[in-house]
Amino acid sequence: MLKLLLIFFSISLFSCQNDSIDDAVAIFSESEYKSYNLHFYPSTMRMVNLNDSPEFNELVKDIEKLEYYTVSEISKDELDQFKSILKDQSYTEMISFQSDGNDVVAFAPEKVDQHEYLILIELQGKYQLARIQGLFNPLKIFELTESFESGEVLDVFSLMETRQNFDGEKRGRRRNRD
Repeated sequence: MLKLLLIFFSISLFSCQNDSIDDAVAIFSESEYKSYNLHFYPSTMRMVNLNDSPEFNELVKDIEKLEYYTVSEISKDELDQFKSILKDQSYTEMISFQSDGNDVVAFAPEKVDQHEYLILIELQGKYQLARIQGLFNPLKIFELTESFESGEVLDVFSLMETRQNFDGEKRGRRRNRD
């Protein structure tokens, strides 16, 4: 009986320490400060390609799913926890750069058979997280960003920011009337 209890305790202890990528993503997806989230599948990625750009199609052809989360506020502890989980799951910072005042960091798995990437973006105190499932070269982030900025591809992210700002203004006007 004692042996059985020790085995159960060991398994419980190990499973509590074994965070997954889902736990890292949950810091954003379940945040009380979540602004919005978007989920893209191959069909929706093709729909945003307004000019049927072959370069964009090539860039996203092997992506199975893209999840996108924004949060208006996140603590340093939550960011540290996010990075700790990634480290525990053998993810490494593949690339980091600044673009138009945004800090962008791409994380990739060290295992070649694992095809899930995370891109963390900080913009003026707000955070965005993209979770990409499927084959994707994180070094192609520049090209993906240029596709949205060029107008070849519908910039859904800017539309959502505009919608979020509009909804916030509407709520403010309602409060002022009351």
